[in-house]
Amino acid sequence: MRTHTVQGELWRALTADGDNREQLDRLSALLRRIIREELTERQRDAFLLYVGQGLRQKEIAGMWGVHPSVVCRHIRRAEAHLRRWTEKLSDIRGNAFGDD
Repeated sequence: MRTHTVQGELWRALTADGDNREQLDRLSALLRRIIREELTERQRDAFLLYVGQGLRQKEIAGMWGVHPSVVCRHIRRAEAHLRRWTEKLSDIRGNAFGDD
């Protein structure tokens, strides 16, 4: 259900009139929403600590009291999920603008 709503927002963000900055702002807000709503709590936390704050996986593992492989798994799953959304974005963009 949420996925359908987010796809609709992707479509609106890509096809709305406005300058590139406005479009970038809409896409940025949508990416934050995808991270917030579509990732599990652990995936989101691991991804944001790793990418957003620049912590090493070993540091995150120490904070959480888990093996670094657990953190690595959460980050990989978050990245895979975001990659799927990126592919959907690319598909929507292609349909909106007639790209092949």
